Amino acid sequence: MNESSCLLLTLALSGITAVRHSRAERILFLSLLWFMLLPCITHGAERQHGSFEVGGIYVRQANNFSTNSKARINNLNTRAPSESMTRPFALIHLSTGYGKNNRLYLRTDPEQMDDLNIYLGTHIPLSDRGNRLDIAVFTSPLFSEAWKNPYATGSAREETDVIGYGIRIALNDVLGSSLNVSLKAAVVDVDDDEIGGMYRNLRRDGRVYTVTGEYRFSLTSNLSMTPSLNLDRGDFKGKSNSFYRYGMALKWMYAKGDMTFIPMIRYSFATYDENHPIFDKRREDHRYLAALMITFSNPFGLQDFFIRTIGGYGSTESNITFCDATGKFVGLTIGYRF
Repeated sequence: MNESSCLLLTLALSGITAVRHSRAERILFLSLLWFMLLPCITHGAERQHGSFEVGGIYVRQANNFSTNSKARINNLNTRAPSESMTRPFALIHLSTGYGKNNRLYLRTDPEQMDDLNIYLGTHIPLSDRGNRLDIAVFTSPLFSEAWKNPYATGSAREETDVIGYGIRIALNDVLGSSLNVSLKAAVVDVDDDEIGGMYRNLRRDGRVYTVTGEYRFSLTSNLSMTPSLNLDRGDFKGKSNSFYRYGMALKWMYAKGDMTFIPMIRYSFATYDENHPIFDKRREDHRYLAALMITFSNPFGLQDFFIRTIGGYGSTESNITFCDATGKFVGLTIGYRF
């Protein structure tokens, strides 16, 4: 299979994958994607690289909207109790060259720490002095869920699937600098939005648009710092769920020998369009996140293997007590680069 066929096949399958489907259909389409792209991955092996890692994560959180919280709640005036869970997970990064200097990739990005979307896209250099165009479609994790009615009391709340997909367009290394800018548009589709049927202003189907700018400063040969700003617009059918969110983050990267350290802090403030019909006030949220990722390459002399650990703490402080949330997590993976 030649490179042009690989690109056309990828774009066709990405379009199919980014359309609304049930969970089973999405698993089928992604399995088909892997099978159909196998000739592309094995074609021209000298231009391939990537990594695969597997492991587990422990999460302890208190979040009334999470389906890992208690199914039955008795009132809407308290924070959620803390619940713990342990989950296995896998991360993938495959990249193949096509054309002169273009690259095609399929990946998740562990460095984002709070973004588990699966991206399928391409890097296209626009000049010899930077200006790399990055276009990708993405889908949310296969098993995303929400409560049909998160505000139901006195009986067990029921779960429903949440489907998310979209497109991201980025311009990296603008004019040969370390500036990256991106625009992302995501569709959110709640399968059985029971609460949206009860209150029109709480409907949860909609779109989220994100504009991000970041600049990487090289402080030393081993240390870099990347501040970023972002603006999110949540445009949902329910105006009480629509919002503007303003965020900022600061990430460092320190590499020494086989060790890489990536600490990150993030803050955002969100204000919602209209009063919440249940709590009779307009929601405002402050979100905080601090996390650290450590990667140990070639552990114990095992060439091309790596061990990665991640840990962090996040919280949401809202003017509506029911919407307060906290979470802490720690994870460990073992991977291989090729």
